[in-house]
Amino acid sequence: MATNYRGYLMKVSGNIVSGRFFQNYKSIPNRQTDLNPWTDATGLTHRNVLPHRKTTITFTTPPLCLEDKIELQELFPDRTLVSIEYWNDETNDYATGNFYIPDVEFDILMPYENTVLYRPITFELIEY
Repeated sequence: MATNYRGYLMKVSGNIVSGRFFQNYKSIPNRQTDLNPWTDATGLTHRNVLPHRKTTITFTTPPLCLEDKIELQELFPDRTLVSIEYWNDETNDYATGNFYIPDVEFDILMPYENTVLYRPITFELIEY
């Protein structure tokens, strides 16, 4: 069976993110959003589902040296607006969206004389 998968999970501003940066990758594609949902006196929730769907992508890197961390960071110079093409597991095709990246925590495993080794780093990407 032929698929639309082209060998990568994510492109950031047209640049493929290397699979070596993914130790764990997961997504929640096409999340529904509501406008002013409310619950009536009987407990029934009334939803006004909007047509725009939002995807959330979370990935964790393997341990990275400083140089690799910098290479990955350079793909996300502006964490407030990132254009991403990503593999959408719900549609089994690629989709494109604008995402932001909340604060990222960096945990140093070992400082060396010429580099730093980081514990796995988790990035969360949330579509607007």
